[in-house]
Amino acid sequence: MKKIGYLMVLALLLGNRLQSQIAFTGSNSATGSSNSLSKSITIPAGSNGILIVGVTTKEKNISSVTFTGTAMNQLTLVTQAMRVAMYYKVLGNLGSSLTGNVVVNLASSDQVCLGAAFYTGVLQSAPLVNTQTNQGQSTSASVTFTSSSGNLAISMIGSLISNISSIGGGQTNRFSVINNHSSRMTEEAGASSNTMSYTLNSSTDWGIIGASLQASNVALDIDLKDFYVNCYPNYYQLNWSTATEKNTNYFRIDRSQNMLEWDEIARIKAAGNTVLLRNYEYQDEFDAFSDVYYRLVEVDLDKSEKVLNIKSAPCAEYKTDEIWIYPNPSIQSFMLNFKLKQVYGECDVVIQDNLGKVQYQERINLNTSKYSKMINHNMVHGFYHLSVITADGLCIKSIPFIAD
Repeated sequence: MKKIGYLMVLALLLGNRLQSQIAFTGSNSATGSSNSLSKSITIPAGSNGILIVGVTTKEKNISSVTFTGTAMNQLTLVTQAMRVAMYYKVLGNLGSSLTGNVVVNLASSDQVCLGAAFYTGVLQSAPLVNTQTNQGQSTSASVTFTSSSGNLAISMIGSLISNISSIGGGQTNRFSVINNHSSRMTEEAGASSNTMSYTLNSSTDWGIIGASLQASNVALDIDLKDFYVNCYPNYYQLNWSTATEKNTNYFRIDRSQNMLEWDEIARIKAAGNTVLLRNYEYQDEFDAFSDVYYRLVEVDLDKSEKVLNIKSAPCAEYKTDEIWIYPNPSIQSFMLNFKLKQVYGECDVVIQDNLGKVQYQERINLNTSKYSKMINHNMVHGFYHLSVITADGLCIKSIPFIAD
C-alpha cells in the first residue's frame, strides 16, 4: 500500500510539474479609422512575459506594429478580403508593471481593430510554434494545429462585416473588437490536436491564425541557446547552438519572404543525444533585397518535429531602393528595372520634360522586390525626368534620362 501510495504521489507531483505555468494577466483593445492607431496598455509585473497583438484591417496593408517604439515580431498574416495579422514581443522578467503604446501603422487610412493580450510563464526563446492559418467564406470558421499538454493553444479570427456570435467549447475569450468587421482571440488547453472554431452571424469572408504558446516550465527535447542570422553582400549566415539534445536527428532550415510560404533549403545533421554545447552554422547564398525570414526546425529520430525559432536579418535597413533605366540615353524605349527594399503596390511612372510638363504616365504594380518594365516613350530628343510615385503620393525615385 505504501508503494502504491508513493507512486500515486510521484505521479501527481510529475503531473503538477508538467501543468502549464502560463498565466493570462490581462488584455486591452482599440478601434479606429486612420492610417495609424495607438493604444496605451499596462502590463503587470511577472516572469517570462509575452505581449501578443492581433490586428485586422478592412483592406489596407499593415506597414508596422510597434510597442514602446520598437518593432514587434510578426507571427503571420492572412489575407481574405480583410487583413488578419498576429504580432508578439517577449518581455522577459518584469520586476514592475510596464506601460507603453502599441502603435499600428497602415499603408493608408482604413478601419482597424487592435487587440492585445499579456501572458507570463512563456518560453522566451520560442514562444509560439506550430502556426497554422485558414480562411474561407461561410458561417463556420475553424483552424486545426498541434500543441501539447502544458502549453496553450491560441487562435485569432478576423471576419468581414459579420459579427462572431459564438466560440467553440473549451475556448476562453481574451479580446473581442468590432469596427464594421470583427476580431477576436481565444485560448484553450494545449493538446496533440487543437481545433478552434467560431460561428458567425452570416456567411462572410474570414481568416484565422492558430499557434501553440509554449510554457517555460515544460521540458523540451532540446535546449536551444542561440540562433542568429546575419546578412552579407552575397549570402546570409545562420548560426545556432544547443546546450542539450535528446533523440535529435537533424535541423531543417526553411526560408520565407512573407512568413506565409516556406521553402526547405537545408538539413543539418544533429548530435542525437548530448549534454555538451554544440555549435552549428549554415550559409545561404540567396540574393534578396528585402528582409528574409529563416525558420529553424528540429526533427527527432521518430520524425516528430518542433519549430525552435524564427529570425530575420534586418538587411533592408542597410539598403535603399534601386531603380534604373537601361539604356540611358535611349531611343523610343528603355527597360525600367527595380530592386526594392519593400513592396509598394500600385504606383505611377511619370515622365516630365524640363518644364515640368507630363509627357508620359503609366500605372504599374510593384508587388515584388524585383521587377522590370519596358517603357515605350517615343520622346523627341531632349532631357527628361522619370518619377515613380506610390498611391500615397510618395516619390520613391526620380531619375534623369536623355531621349535620343
